[in-house]
Amino acid sequence: MSKKEKKVKVKKESKFFGGYTRVLLLMVAGIISLSLIACGIMILNEYTQELTSQASVKAQLYSTEASSFLHDNVASCMNSAELLASRLSGHSYENEADFLGTLRTARMDDKYSYLLILRYFNGENEYIETGSPFNTQNENPAVLAAAKNGETKCTGFAVDWVNAYNVVSFVAAVKDCNYATSVALFYPPDVIREYNEEDIPQEALDASLMTVMCSSEGEVLSILSKNGIDVAPHNNVYELLEPLINDKSIIDDMKNASLKNTSQTFKAEIGGASHIISISSVGESNGSFNVIGVYKCLDVYREGYDTISTILAVLIIFSVVMVIIVIYSIINARITNKRILTMNDNDQDLNVYSEIKFVRVAEDILSRNKATKFAVVLISMKHYNYLLEKNGKDGMLQILIYLKHIFEGTMQVDETFGYAGEGRFLLFIHYKDRDALVSRLKILASLARNYGGNTNKGYKLELVSGVYETDNNITNSVAKMIDLAEEAEDAPDATIEANMFHFYNEKIQESHKIREYIEVNQGKALADRNFVVFYQPKMNIRQHRPESSEALVRWYNPETDDYMVPGIFMPLFERNGFISQVDRYVYEEVCRYIEESTRLGQRVIPVSVNVSGYTAMEKDFTSYYIARKRAHQIADGFITIEFTESVAVENYERLREIIAELHKNGFKCSIDDFGTGYSSFKLLKEISMDEVKLDRFFLDNTISSERDRNVLKSIIELSKQLNMKVVQEGVETIEQYQMLKDLGCDIIQGYYFSKPLHMSDYIDFISRDHKEIVFL
Repeated sequence: MSKKEKKVKVKKESKFFGGYTRVLLLMVAGIISLSLIACGIMILNEYTQELTSQASVKAQLYSTEASSFLHDNVASCMNSAELLASRLSGHSYENEADFLGTLRTARMDDKYSYLLILRYFNGENEYIETGSPFNTQNENPAVLAAAKNGETKCTGFAVDWVNAYNVVSFVAAVKDCNYATSVALFYPPDVIREYNEEDIPQEALDASLMTVMCSSEGEVLSILSKNGIDVAPHNNVYELLEPLINDKSIIDDMKNASLKNTSQTFKAEIGGASHIISISSVGESNGSFNVIGVYKCLDVYREGYDTISTILAVLIIFSVVMVIIVIYSIINARITNKRILTMNDNDQDLNVYSEIKFVRVAEDILSRNKATKFAVVLISMKHYNYLLEKNGKDGMLQILIYLKHIFEGTMQVDETFGYAGEGRFLLFIHYKDRDALVSRLKILASLARNYGGNTNKGYKLELVSGVYETDNNITNSVAKMIDLAEEAEDAPDATIEANMFHFYNEKIQESHKIREYIEVNQGKALADRNFVVFYQPKMNIRQHRPESSEALVRWYNPETDDYMVPGIFMPLFERNGFISQVDRYVYEEVCRYIEESTRLGQRVIPVSVNVSGYTAMEKDFTSYYIARKRAHQIADGFITIEFTESVAVENYERLREIIAELHKNGFKCSIDDFGTGYSSFKLLKEISMDEVKLDRFFLDNTISSERDRNVLKSIIELSKQLNMKVVQEGVETIEQYQMLKDLGCDIIQGYYFSKPLHMSDYIDFISRDHKEIVFL
């Protein structure tokens, strides 16, 4: 029988089987579907018990992964406490001043930079780090007990009521010391709960309804994730879970496991669904901390439940729903075909969806497929303008039509594509995982390279893509997804696959949030004086003293009580021009400090202030800086202006005039980050500077490479011959210090001697005798 005859027969039978016959067929299909569903339920029951067991194992693994970073952080703080105790042990000091000097010197080590409070015990008496007595009634009982028993341990989370700090405390026993029997170190909880994205697999956090770090008593110290249970800091996790679980015996067992420092899982019903609650304790923290995660079995072992879903999907295929879907799809396809013919919704040259129509169609697809992962792909032709110029409009149209046929031929059910102009196509496609998506895009790129039309001979048509992937918690519109895909295409933080597919990621998202926060709040932060000036000493290693310092700005956030480092906000300020206001603010703060310290008779050393290229090239730059120096009555030689090499690249003559004017009015001038540009030695030749600051990259590999050492030595000698002081920044190790001393560098700056200091700490630093600092 031919295909035509078959179609005629089907048509006749369709007329014959009308009315009640169709209803009967639907009823039979329904009975078959119900039978298959019943079989599926039996299979599901057989799977359930095994899946629950495997979900428990996986949940415990997730919480263990989440707690591993806590273990390392606790061990690091504990090690710092033991090192301090070891340093004090075995010494019989002649007087208390000698003991406190040792304690103060040890306290300056970088490993204690995050330390909030340091106290020590001598028998039953407790003292603060300056030697003043401390009332033990205000001390955490766990700390007192550890000190009394001569224990070395983490004593857990508490509140230091004297200083109103939340702290995590560590006690270490001191042996054979006449002024101390124990030391107690108190860190902010952030030091314990801090982790990087790579420390905890995102899978472990996404799978949980709630993952928290808490004390052994259940107080929530840090929220690692919350995807279904509303938890806040300092909630008690057991009080939070008890009404959800509605089984006090499970809560009691959890409390016992936490106090006994054991890792364990518990099965519980929450909202009628099976859940696994895992507790992972940190072995070396003596039960002080735990990570508790709540996992829905369906989510934590999705592989098994996906098998069940597949079975159910097969059943649905044979159900009445399939018939309705087919009918609906046919009708919907006819309606869609009519709509795409409208002028405003199509690109007239290619006869494909415009971007506006693409967005509507994609939104419609998305609304029908809530559980499917989709990707918005913005595919651009590389060298579009070049090809347009070489091939003309008609030639470019042939290329675009070729690409249109490629995309059109690869579209699957509930997928769409469109044209956004300028050689850019939009794809809305579903995918299983990243690897499958990349593989599909590679095929599209490979097909594009096969274009054999009238492009220049030897030229291969190349595509580049920005990709935004959705998940099951879609919050962005399709139009927003297109914007994010476009940003990913050019973003330096994008995840790049095969050098052509740029994926939007959390780093890009976070950078946008930070940029928006900075731009919205920069003016208010300046008005509220939330830009705080820190000072980092520059040490003269020949004369064993701080010779000068550099003013560095930090952005203080009163809401979070922390500082934003300039590497985050300064690049944006340089782009939006706000850098000029910040530069002048920092300069004014430095002038105020020098004037006030001089009036009080405190020791004052010269201070360097950084000037951006934007600020330096303002018309009133020199007049403003000179006027403020005079207004604050600052003596000549006490302010150095640091210019980066980039300032001089475009206008040596202008910079030479600026330097001459500054020198005339008592300023000193410095080249900052010397060696990072292409015109370093030209700058030495053309501009008369007082100081050259060598970029920290000169320290890379110089300890073992003779070639690198010779380059650095030559620069130091040349600078001295030109009567310029040489400052090496970024010095962090004793090996770097010793090498620089051997090479003839006189001044160094870096964490080896001091980190950037708040003004009060800086005044104390430069006022002290620095004999205790090791100058080899």
